[in-house]
Amino acid sequence: MKKILWIHWRWTDLSKWESAWFARKIDFEKRWYHIDLPQFDTAYDPTYESWEETLKTLDIESYYCIVTTSHWGWVIINYLKENNLSVPKLIIVCPGKSINPKNNMWTFYTQLLNKDINLSSQVKEIYVLHSKDDDLVPFENWKEIAKKIWAQFIECNWLWHKFRWEWIKIVNDLV
Repeated sequence: MKKILWIHWRWTDLSKWESAWFARKIDFEKRWYHIDLPQFDTAYDPTYESWEETLKTLDIESYYCIVTTSHWGWVIINYLKENNLSVPKLIIVCPGKSINPKNNMWTFYTQLLNKDINLSSQVKEIYVLHSKDDDLVPFENWKEIAKKIWAQFIECNWLWHKFRWEWIKIVNDLV
């Protein structure tokens, strides 16, 4: 059974989102995947270090695939790079960026843009799924970032940054 690490967007309290996230988890597990859906820091503006604490408790290289949403794309890119970790597949859905320059995530995003974030030697397949009309995160920015990390960029039209479940169909095909 292949293991998938599924990382939700920031400030998600899984106990309140149980029906949405766990329904998807059950769908994938019916296909013979083991899904880990850990609870991370639920703060509105968490620090990288708070998320890193949870990541350190996981055996990242034991996963066949990591699926991230929103800000988690940045966090996992940095974590893989800093720790020289490898996984076969990484899928970044609705990549995030804080719109407030005073937020921790804005600072983190800006710093990461200036780093070497090429993951081609650490991840065999990398996909970025981004909606062209995302109201929070500029589409063209992530097109460029996808090139930097050696990812295949998949343009979507699911009308904004919110997580409508249309992306699940695409992720199903990629996993």
